[in-house]
Amino acid sequence: MACKARVALAWGDYETCAELCKEIMDMKTYSLYEDYGQLFREKAYTCETIWALPNSYAYEQTQAIKSFVSRTAGGNITAQPSWDLLAAYECTDGKVIDESPLFDPHDPFKNRDPRCAETFVVPGTTIYGVVFDPHPDTKTVLKDGVEVENKDNKTSKNPYAAFNGCCLRKGAQEEWKVGQYNENPLIIIRYADVLLMYIEALNEYNPANPDILTYWNMIRHRAGVPAIGTGEDEVYPEIIGDKDLQRKYIRRERMVELC
Repeated sequence: MACKARVALAWGDYETCAELCKEIMDMKTYSLYEDYGQLFREKAYTCETIWALPNSYAYEQTQAIKSFVSRTAGGNITAQPSWDLLAAYECTDGKVIDESPLFDPHDPFKNRDPRCAETFVVPGTTIYGVVFDPHPDTKTVLKDGVEVENKDNKTSKNPYAAFNGCCLRKGAQEEWKVGQYNENPLIIIRYADVLLMYIEALNEYNPANPDILTYWNMIRHRAGVPAIGTGEDEVYPEIIGDKDLQRKYIRRERMVELC
């Protein structure tokens, strides 16, 4: 049903998409997992998993993750989250970076939507036992407490440092540095996707429906960012009921939630 809803949304059959999503929601079988970051580190299916491909070390069915692991930790970091994605996250006040006074271009990870630091490795933090720091002046970093050559900046002799200075944190676990494989389920569709498909489809033919804000704010509440609404601590009251604006903001929500 979720797959059919996704196809219906892509084909512009919005009412079918919304009906399918609402039927899934009314089943009460699925719910949002409490911790966004931990969701991607779980080895078992969770309350949010609708469809995933299972993996298992024991059955030699795994996913190679070497391309996501930093060079200093032994990976090749050829796959990184993008700067466009980094720019898409709101600040903690709910405003985008070109509108928020909280945004600091010299420290772009500060005061951001918590999903940002669960997707990107924030420079200066530890991952796989290595302090990740792509700054060109950082020649050495600590690895398991020992000072080693920093292979994750472009001035090192290593030609394969991340071209944009970014590294993926989502799903990362210490065990990934051993063998460069992981046995976590590969999530294809989860409940958050169904909620976002529902509100995007609903917006196309009934943009004033209160369900849009109800289920949208469920996603935002789990993420830890301000709700959309007209209340004192809520944001974007000007978009409510405006089909074009809501579509724009819903799609940005999809980008940072599902990337």
